[in-house]
Amino acid sequence: MRRVIMVVCVFLMSYAGLAQERAMAGWFWQETNLATVNGTEYSAQDFKNWWWNWREEATPLPETPDVFVEWQLLVQEATKMQLFLEPSYRSKVGTFLKVRSLMLLQDEEINDKISIHDEDVRKLYREEYIPKLRARVIYYIAGSPTEERITALRNGILSIEEFIAFKPEEGGPTYHEEKIFRIPQLQGEWRTLLEDAKVGEITQPVTMDKGIVVLKVEERQDDDPQDLEQLKGIILKKLQTRKADELTARLVDSLGKKYNVQVDEEVLAQIDLSPPPEELADKLVISSKQGDVTAANLWASLQSEKSFREKNKFPAEELDVLKKRVLASMIAQTVVSWEAADRHYEEKEPFKWVYRFYCDHRLNKEIEKRLVEPKVKVDESEIEQFYRENPERFSHPEMVDFVVLEGEAQTISAMWQKISTGHDFFEVAAEHIPGGPSPQQMPVSQLGPELKEIVSSLRPGEVSLPFAFKNGSALVRLVQYKEKVSVPFVQVKEQIRQELSRLKYQQTREELLRRLKEGSEISINPKVWKKLRKELANADVAVKNK
Repeated sequence: MRRVIMVVCVFLMSYAGLAQERAMAGWFWQETNLATVNGTEYSAQDFKNWWWNWREEATPLPETPDVFVEWQLLVQEATKMQLFLEPSYRSKVGTFLKVRSLMLLQDEEINDKISIHDEDVRKLYREEYIPKLRARVIYYIAGSPTEERITALRNGILSIEEFIAFKPEEGGPTYHEEKIFRIPQLQGEWRTLLEDAKVGEITQPVTMDKGIVVLKVEERQDDDPQDLEQLKGIILKKLQTRKADELTARLVDSLGKKYNVQVDEEVLAQIDLSPPPEELADKLVISSKQGDVTAANLWASLQSEKSFREKNKFPAEELDVLKKRVLASMIAQTVVSWEAADRHYEEKEPFKWVYRFYCDHRLNKEIEKRLVEPKVKVDESEIEQFYRENPERFSHPEMVDFVVLEGEAQTISAMWQKISTGHDFFEVAAEHIPGGPSPQQMPVSQLGPELKEIVSSLRPGEVSLPFAFKNGSALVRLVQYKEKVSVPFVQVKEQIRQELSRLKYQQTREELLRRLKEGSEISINPKVWKKLRKELANADVAVKNK
């Protein structure tokens, strides 16, 4: 309860502080005042902070500051109604602040401190990627004639080309391929075999499955600038990850000391996968300046992690390993969350303005939820009426498929003569149009008046008389006519409901704003707005020209 009261107080102080800050800013810097709304003065910088957060990528710069003023009217009204005390508001703002604070802490303590130099990349390359070997992997069945061939290969009697040309039954390999091996990345027997292997050498046999594997070393490389360049991105990412892990561990360790995190090893030892008995459940397994974790809390986290691993088919872990990992994770997440909150990024620029915008945004949503949404109800009869009154919107239009032949009057007349005496329309057209004419499909409503009249007079398959068209003549052949067809009501019912809901929402919101404006004192400084709009417009142009 104490933490809830503190959170509420923070929100109250935040809004009181914001109002006072805006009022003082207006008193000292009159020439920057853009608007005054019910005694609260908003500067050009207030508009900029709002605009940079409110706009979408393609949002045009408004001609007037009306949208900004309307936004502030809703914020003021929501603040009067103390909607910042609503659980939904506190939950969303709290979650937003927590997530963004964690991201800012990560940037400040981890990401901004990672610096990787070229020498670091070269060093890791030498340690973990070279020597690099190209070797021929040869697999054969133990006891087969291939063993004799391998001996001949080893003694130089047989070349690798001659050897792989043999079929398995002739003493050739069952399988062979060339592969690249990076010595530092090999484990156990393979590393021992290849670490000191020289070019041309054939390794000792290694048993694999039901057969034998030997490797013939074809090439060995140490420093290779081209290879390094190809791997640079991978190595860089690996170094960044390792540095981030190192900095994170260091941060968690220092925060553990800062918040005096203590683990009761005796209580920890008593926790297993069975539900803790009553006398154990409330005992503290983790204690600190900021908060505590009981045995029951840790047990619940153990169960959650165990279920997650089983669901995703991860290998089972020993209980002690699982407990230590879950415990370490809980401590790390908890102390980092505390530290992120303690940094109060919401009071520091530039996040300060993002946070305030989000708070105002949530107040807008809360007041709309309280005063707009309840009035937005769409009845079945309204949906049916809208459907009946807008038949054009809910029907497939009259469509025609047709072919137009255009050209000089003499050419079109000659084509018409041949078509009218029984020649095929498309064959005649192909004589004058390379590849033949292309049929067009178009709603009747989109045809030009002259073409519409001619097409409407034809039946499918009929060809019109020549007619004046553009700067010459034309013929039209109607291929197909499709009548207008209404879309069934059931198919568009939900679409209509959503559209009517959106319209009602917009109308109700506009009515709310109208009432707020009528009861408010609002003044705009046109000189400041003109200068501000020009500045923002120039900034947009500069960004587009980059």
